[in-house]
Amino acid sequence: MLGLLLPVGLALGWEIVVWLGWSNGRLVPPPTKIFATIMELARSGELTRHVTATLSRVFAGFGLGVVAGTLLGAISGYWGWRGNCSIRPCKRRARSLRSRGCRCSSCGSAFSKPRKSH
Repeated sequence: MLGLLLPVGLALGWEIVVWLGWSNGRLVPPPTKIFATIMELARSGELTRHVTATLSRVFAGFGLGVVAGTLLGAISGYWGWRGNCSIRPCKRRARSLRSRGCRCSSCGSAFSKPRKSH
């Protein structure tokens, strides 16, 4: 119930602002005009065409993004570690990895945890 209060309050507030003449509602029309336009498009059958066009663009963009992201991620993952070890030796990374007891994924060197001095 509380989650519905904010959007309904904002819509009601915007309707009042336009009704009082503080804004002409041309840039952002009031909710009643938006609802009336949606109902008119639904009656004429145009709403289905517009929704289909919008959803096809959304799915096409998402599909292209998935393909591009997967390819770039695979390329980055494949070439990232090899280039890193050849440019910077693993000994430079040893300081940050030593505390976690990690192993270098490209060359296999083991980094042991530091011993505590008593």
